[in-house]
Amino acid sequence: MEANRLTITGLVVDVGARRVSPAGIPQQRISIEHRSRQVEAGIPREARCRIDVKIAGEELGTIARALNVGQRVGIEGFLTKSGFKGEGILVHATRIQVLDDTSHHE
Repeated sequence: MEANRLTITGLVVDVGARRVSPAGIPQQRISIEHRSRQVEAGIPREARCRIDVKIAGEELGTIARALNVGQRVGIEGFLTKSGFKGEGILVHATRIQVLDDTSHHE
């Protein structure tokens, strides 16, 4: 089996609506913005990206329902294509950890 694991931290920038799949599995999407300093070819550089995360199941869904924009989270999961046409990538979360709560509650 090929390796497919991702670990990333970032700020929650969007929390989508909770839905239920035809199979009855609760699902939700969030978007996170990641910023870090990395070293490439011996040279420091800034790494930035915005990435969509799919959250499925009751256990992770409980965590997802409590997420707010501005919270710093750690995500572990695997990558798949995004959408039917496969344009872009989507992280399917297998673990979510709230790292701090600096969000702005409304």
